[in-house]
Amino acid sequence: GYKLLPDTDFLNELDRQNRLKNLPSLSQICRIYRGDLSAGSNKILEMASTEETNFKYLHLRDVVDGIIDKFETSLTNIDERAQEKFCAVNNTLVMGKNAPMRIGILQIPDNMKVLLGGNVYALEVTDKNFNPIYLMLYLQSEDAMQRLRKALKGNSPVQMLSLADLRQMKISPVPIERQNEIAEKYLQLQAEMKILKDKENSLMNEIKSLQPDEI
Repeated sequence: GYKLLPDTDFLNELDRQNRLKNLPSLSQICRIYRGDLSAGSNKILEMASTEETNFKYLHLRDVVDGIIDKFETSLTNIDERAQEKFCAVNNTLVMGKNAPMRIGILQIPDNMKVLLGGNVYALEVTDKNFNPIYLMLYLQSEDAMQRLRKALKGNSPVQMLSLADLRQMKISPVPIERQNEIAEKYLQLQAEMKILKDKENSLMNEIKSLQPDEI
């Protein structure tokens, strides 16, 4: 009655783990760092500007899946000596350290600086063989998300992903030409979605204009 051979599922998982060992890790293709831990809510309130400026602050709540090009909080200034190293460059991937995992990519104008909050992880792609948009889509895939969720520590609902585990995440390489094609298609679809959303907002405003005034 004893089963002397491993289950097929076990063998498949063993084969998968062996294949993962030979793949590059995120730390090999990205500069990975955490946002400014010293910039707590009180400090940000002191630094906040009531007017639009070219200094922005990225809260954890601002991290959404996909392109991030709008920033809620403007700052009066950023301390170049203490905070410059926590400012992201264009096409940096960002994700929250807490579950549920959300992964977006920053689109930052040349004249703008974005300071990352302490609960945000940044992944700045340094390997030319990886397209940042493709990497974002890869990390959003079910396979990658499943591995990220397995790395979470702590009790629900407060589960966190450590920087060490994030750095060890393995990535499947794909020819850069194919990555660029996927990234270009993604941007095209995003542009089409924006047109549709703008059209929806316009139609909603028209519908509201049909509502009778208060009697």
